[in-house]
Amino acid sequence: MTATSDVPDVFFGVYDPWTEEDRRRFAAKQPRPNALIVERRVRDVGFLDELSGIRRLHIRTRLKSLAPILRCEHLEYLSFQDGHSTEPIDASQLPRLSFLDVNCTAGIESIAHHPRLEVLRGSVRGHRSLDWLAAVSHLREVTLSGRSQKVDASVFAGLGQLRILELDDSLLIEPDLSWIGDFTEPRLEELSLTIARGRTVDLAPLAKLPELCCLYLCGDTRFVNVETVLALPRLEWLEIYGDLDPSAQRALDIRRRELALAENRASPE
Repeated sequence: MTATSDVPDVFFGVYDPWTEEDRRRFAAKQPRPNALIVERRVRDVGFLDELSGIRRLHIRTRLKSLAPILRCEHLEYLSFQDGHSTEPIDASQLPRLSFLDVNCTAGIESIAHHPRLEVLRGSVRGHRSLDWLAAVSHLREVTLSGRSQKVDASVFAGLGQLRILELDDSLLIEPDLSWIGDFTEPRLEELSLTIARGRTVDLAPLAKLPELCCLYLCGDTRFVNVETVLALPRLEWLEIYGDLDPSAQRALDIRRRELALAENRASPE
């Protein structure tokens, strides 16, 4: 859950370049829209300067400029999941932002010391270090990809509020999970890792995540000490795809069936 305001979202779609008719429709809509979806045929969002109180933006197009977005002083949620821009993003100009989903890498380090950001999703392709993440103290959810760029995952252990972490295989310098032991007060509830192929990964450090309830591990990889995962006290959902010895695979299958039965019993009829 992010720290966005409790005001309900009222969406307004912009499907073509902004016109006087759009202006009239926006003004006439009640309740007043505070969330915009900007579709593919739109390239210029200069019309944002006319609109006050926009809290949420979903960008599904390639924009000429991010400047109008950075002038949205009430913006709390910004997603470029289906769109992009070649222009660097400067998140420091959006002090109310709590959710950022961005697939343009330039300028992403501007979130360092951001006062409110809780959710970060995006690409860090080309970044040799993620040290700037350590300064984003409110982060609760991080989902990152990076193609061929390798970084030191130990930076995540310094994020004391982190609950959800998802990394693809290309981000990890080594498939060593010992950095998990660096969490001073581990609060991770969901962990998803895709591990580089051809390695052996020791799962023993996962025993230091007592709050973990969802775990996804995948890779052309040999996983050892699988019993560590099976003993996690709060585990509710478990998927491991890799090279396991037969006894570990049998134990994993039994534990997954137990979790499935527990979920069925807990579900309302």
